[in-house]
Amino acid sequence: MFAPRNYSRWSFTMALAAMLVITGPTRAQVIDQIDTDTPNSGPTDITTGPDGTIWFVETAGNRVGSINPYRTDIIEVSLKIANSQPTAIAVDGSNRVWFTESGTNRIGVYTPSTGSLVEYNWGGSNLGLAGIAVDSKGIVYFTENRTNRIGRLDPGQLTMQYYSWTTSDVGPLGIECDSTGRAWFTENRAGRFGVLDPYWNYVYDYYYTGPGSSPYGITVDADNDVWITEQGSGLISMLDSSSDFVFQFPTINGTSSSPRSIDTFQNQYNQTIVAWAEPTPGNSLIGLYNADTGVQSQIQASTPSAGTFGVTYSPTDNSLWSTEQNASQVSGWFYNTSIVRRPVPAGLRLASLDLLPEPRWNTRPALLSLGAKADTQIVQVKKETKQATSNGKGQKKKAEVKKSKANVQQIALNGGDQYQPTKKGRKTKRGGGNGNGNGGNGNGNGNGNGGNGNGNGGNGNGNGGQGHNG
Repeated sequence: MFAPRNYSRWSFTMALAAMLVITGPTRAQVIDQIDTDTPNSGPTDITTGPDGTIWFVETAGNRVGSINPYRTDIIEVSLKIANSQPTAIAVDGSNRVWFTESGTNRIGVYTPSTGSLVEYNWGGSNLGLAGIAVDSKGIVYFTENRTNRIGRLDPGQLTMQYYSWTTSDVGPLGIECDSTGRAWFTENRAGRFGVLDPYWNYVYDYYYTGPGSSPYGITVDADNDVWITEQGSGLISMLDSSSDFVFQFPTINGTSSSPRSIDTFQNQYNQTIVAWAEPTPGNSLIGLYNADTGVQSQIQASTPSAGTFGVTYSPTDNSLWSTEQNASQVSGWFYNTSIVRRPVPAGLRLASLDLLPEPRWNTRPALLSLGAKADTQIVQVKKETKQATSNGKGQKKKAEVKKSKANVQQIALNGGDQYQPTKKGRKTKRGGGNGNGNGGNGNGNGNGNGGNGNGNGGNGNGNGGQGHNG
């Protein structure tokens, strides 16, 4: 994910009194396993739009694809310039689809309602465009892996700002916006992650591990806690937003898992579920973790060597979708009610942060505590159950936080290159198979002193049905 996730998120004062601890196998019904139009198209990043449409990029196939909210049709949009190599994708609140083109050093935006595509080219080269995200106001953030910069594109003003804060080769990769407008990102080569506060032009770097960990995907959950995949070490990390503590726990395949994209959602008990992709050769899968109970489970990919890469949750139909880079497929599953969120009663929702006043000179409303050095006013909302069980998530580390003033470069953009791309649509085949996931007892036994809590999910291998028969 890199994946930006632009569906609505809610925070809650506390979880429901009754919590279900899942101890049996998790069943996932296959919705569909859809081949892309061209073999070896290499679908990678994937995300969900506000209307429930699934959007993905085909990096090798030079296309942007979508699956409609009814899961009946797939449309693939071809990019005009050969070898554009779309790598990351995000959808804004108006259903406009933003994506990076690493091969042509451009940012593209596709508007489904008009069928038009605009590509912004500001003259850069060898940027290494990697991740992209859109905040609640429609501002686009992206990472440049080779130049070590964060970009901020304002479509309304046709301006772009570059943020540079270090001379080191940090390799920014995945990026995600939280509900306060900050942009979190992974620093793949530096072995850490950071957050950009565009209001103050500050960047905070979180040091908690070494370069070998290679942080990759990043997402922010309903409590504004930050989740990260560590490609090099085979771990999942979570920054508790009420402190500077980071919790690390193992993936399904361990050190060989090389986890990529990550996403979070909430089940009907207001428990946070974390989903991530493990492309491990011979055992590709989607890992699942209940952050409130410590239960870990998994869903197998269509084939052991599918190369799962991206993952996204759709709240409109309670489904989880992933891209399979080696199999050139996009797969989706429904879940039983012990995993998937039902609509939350309105009484459990808190007021939107939009009701807070705009930042003033000496105050900055925020959900995230960034330590004593931060120029912030803390408005902390946390679920008590998750906060109370955080010591059972695995190894606990205190992150060192360094604050830097970013250098800002502003660029005026032209209207971009606009054209009507070629579209090709076809019907999907609704899958009818059942996939069995592993739902072992994963209640970690950590303690508040940084003990190692091991969430021991069992190792069942459930194979999802092929789902090619409508």
